[in-house]
Amino acid sequence: MTLHAGVRLGPYEIVAHVGSGGMGEVYKARDTRLQRDVAIKVLPALFARDPDRMARLEQEARAAAALNAPGIVAVHDIGTHLDGGQPLLYVVMELLDGESLRTHLDEGAIPPRKAAEYAAQMASALAVAHARGIVHRDLKPENLFLTKDGRITILDFGLAKEMSAIEGEASQATGINATAAGTVLGTVGYMAPEQVRGEPADARSDIFALGATLYEMLTGQRAFARDTAVESMNAILKEDPPEMAPEMSAVIPGALQAILARCLEKRPEDRFHSAHDLALALRASGSGRATTSSVAQAVGPRSRPRAGFVVGAAGLTIAAIAIAAALWVARRPPGVPTVVSLRQLTEAPGAEIEPDISPDGRQVLYSSTAAGNADLYLLRVGGGRAIDLTANSPGDDSEGAFSPDGEQIAFRSERDGGGLFVMGATGESVRRITTGAGFDPRWSPDGKRLAYAFEAVKDPYSRAVVSELWTADVASGQTTKLWAGDGVQPTWSPNGTRIAFWSNTSGQRDIWTIAASGGAPVAVTKDAATDWAPEWSPDGHWLYFVSDRGGSANLWRVAIDEGSGAVSAAPEMVTNGVRTISRARFAHDGSRMVLGAIDRSFDLSLYNFDVAQPERLSVRSTVRSPSLGWCTPSHDATWLACTARSGQEDIVLMRADGSETRRLTDDAFKDRIPAWSPDDRSIVFMSTRSGRWELWLVGADGSGLRQITDVSGDVTWGAWSPDGRRIATLMNRSPFGIGIVDSAHLTRDDNVDVIPTGSRAGVDTWSSDGRLLAGTRVDAGGQPAVIDIWDVASKRLLRTIETRLLRTSSVYSSFIHGTHLMVTQVPEGVALADADTGQTRVILKMRPPFETRASGDGRTLLVERQAVEGDLWLMELK
Repeated sequence: MTLHAGVRLGPYEIVAHVGSGGMGEVYKARDTRLQRDVAIKVLPALFARDPDRMARLEQEARAAAALNAPGIVAVHDIGTHLDGGQPLLYVVMELLDGESLRTHLDEGAIPPRKAAEYAAQMASALAVAHARGIVHRDLKPENLFLTKDGRITILDFGLAKEMSAIEGEASQATGINATAAGTVLGTVGYMAPEQVRGEPADARSDIFALGATLYEMLTGQRAFARDTAVESMNAILKEDPPEMAPEMSAVIPGALQAILARCLEKRPEDRFHSAHDLALALRASGSGRATTSSVAQAVGPRSRPRAGFVVGAAGLTIAAIAIAAALWVARRPPGVPTVVSLRQLTEAPGAEIEPDISPDGRQVLYSSTAAGNADLYLLRVGGGRAIDLTANSPGDDSEGAFSPDGEQIAFRSERDGGGLFVMGATGESVRRITTGAGFDPRWSPDGKRLAYAFEAVKDPYSRAVVSELWTADVASGQTTKLWAGDGVQPTWSPNGTRIAFWSNTSGQRDIWTIAASGGAPVAVTKDAATDWAPEWSPDGHWLYFVSDRGGSANLWRVAIDEGSGAVSAAPEMVTNGVRTISRARFAHDGSRMVLGAIDRSFDLSLYNFDVAQPERLSVRSTVRSPSLGWCTPSHDATWLACTARSGQEDIVLMRADGSETRRLTDDAFKDRIPAWSPDDRSIVFMSTRSGRWELWLVGADGSGLRQITDVSGDVTWGAWSPDGRRIATLMNRSPFGIGIVDSAHLTRDDNVDVIPTGSRAGVDTWSSDGRLLAGTRVDAGGQPAVIDIWDVASKRLLRTIETRLLRTSSVYSSFIHGTHLMVTQVPEGVALADADTGQTRVILKMRPPFETRASGDGRTLLVERQAVEGDLWLMELK
């Protein structure tokens, strides 16, 4: 029986019928006492006819109502209603906006990182309930609700026990559970083995059900679906879920596979001991922080041999090592390198990055800012004390590379105007090779030349210019252009005939090779993944590179012909972890490889600001996010619009205190650097969804996604005019210019208003009186040089303001409302720059790198800093 709109159940007036399920009929209703919308679940008549069951249900509902925890639907009330003399039992709950997980899964599998996030939310909610003695007993996609802001909520706590008992009694009556000694509680396909046997269910039974649900999220298939209920129950008792296809398993982190395997252990004592431990392991697997303690200890040893149902389960001992990498040591053809071990080399606070390994594999070289500025350090493998090779340098030193004989080191230095330098292997006899230009130098196999790029790569997701590839003669310093297109991080093949590099084309990052004598490049990868940091195997048969094609940044390789650059197979994964691999370098004989692994998070601090007393800043709040960066505050700074900067790039809104997030885009396209409209109703951002970087617009509620520009070349982020009618953006083409486009209509080449700049001058901010535009101009190496101030009406460059920032920094300026003052960055910290006079003054001392933005009302400053932890690892190969 379905209730019609207008029917009252006590103080609740039915508005509409919204769904049906095993638990009963669900309605949207209006609470006439508290004037709020609620959800009402009307339960089967069998409940109301049994006084004992009514009493137990009320007790369970009261317990569930007392949970009041995130991830558990709030129970407001329980009552009965007479309808034609027939009693109806109903439960009143909070009204959620979204869809059931079952409905969501009908569209297919969920990406691994998102599935791990959802499972961690479920486990955290279960942990709260279990701590209070409440077990769900019927966890399944139908009882899980996915809200529009990406939160998983568990439904029917308390109801599940009694409803499962009813279904179990019906099952016994039809003979489904004829072999069980007790009543079956649960849903076939998700119940734990002990539930199938009719034994008491406890918290570990919920963990099994969560595992079955996680398997379904990852694969799009039910773990124990068979033709009949009896066959499904037999599968739960005796079989493993179907083995994942290799291409599917390749993109699921090994740590997550290990967690899944333990959740689905047949014996309760072999599963996670608590939902709390499970939640910790899941968050480690999805955050980039999975370590020996967080995954290996959480997953624990397996109690007995068992045929693996996921690829890599047989290698769990290695999968739990250090960075939680499931290293592919399965059967390989003879002569193909396999991983023997992986161990951590550094563990000091801060970031040890940009590693290289000596030809004999006995020493590693890396850069670090532990001494205050960037220096190069030498560490003996197995040693505990690193030597600072450039301690007395007047500038930052980084990107070190051993010569083929191990006697020299080439590196980038900012000393004396910057350039490439060479020194002895212990830091002696420093001499210049290039002036100004040169990043990521790599030696030719004969030790006579260096290949290098024109742009430094600090973040593969953030590139600023088209970087040419050059070579330099080490003895004479003579330079030769190799490739006029874009290329960074070059590396020579072992026989010196080809150079591998990666390039950026409209946001797409791919690996290429080019003949060392020049010519047309040959593509190694050409797909949606971000690929970087190529490295040839010493035998020349493989090209290794870092890629996020598996969800997180891992090491991959592809079989390649060293002479032609042709590849003979699809890329294959080498490591399967959740920490970001930054780069990898081989020792000469190929038996050792040094890996750089980093964790990155973003500290987002809001400061109260008064333009009349700018130095009197006070911190309002600070949120650390593992993935949200490039954030911009709303007009009153209650919300931040951010870019998800981990693999898939999406636009995400987050409350300023971190209490809530809302994902506005969720797809494979790159969406980044959002900016609020003056009325906070819309957000403009740059996106590759049209095939190249263009401006797109979306409502702050996620509605009305539409394209704003369709022009030749790429555009960058946008700055709104104060009336919200126009958006300024950099036209990244030749000749360069600032394009001013209509925010209400699609703008094409023939109707864009251009301010000619003659150089790659960005546009960050538009003054509130509409007169001025300001943005950062970058140098040939893609680094911030000056802030340009443009007059909108006359299209004239009024003045430039020096930034003097380090190469590891970026600059973003924003006008303070009602003034021509801008908040920006200088080497000493956060500064206030006067666009009329060009004068700057420091208002908050802080060491770069950081970015700062002002809210639309001018009362809040956002300071965003990256927190990077980086370590080196040694991988032994056979």
